[in-house]
Amino acid sequence: IFSIGWGPLTGVLLAEMFPLRVRGSAVGVGWAINRLVSGLVVLTFLPLSAVVGVGGVFSMYFLVALAALWFSLYVVPETKGVTLAS
Repeated sequence: IFSIGWGPLTGVLLAEMFPLRVRGSAVGVGWAINRLVSGLVVLTFLPLSAVVGVGGVFSMYFLVALAALWFSLYVVPETKGVTLAS
């Protein structure tokens, strides 16, 4: 399921957003943050579902996904036609 969602886009976006001189470090930090947030989701799912129910937790995840979609559409720069080195 990870591969058909937003998961792999992290690597693509990180590799295209940073200049070559910092790309390796920036991608490493980005992936570390990605894995930490994924771990946070795993650790908080059961406690949250006990408080707001499974539907409530998935509603919160849905709101985060909508925020990610908005961010992708309006904040992430377009890289089509731009060379990887620039």
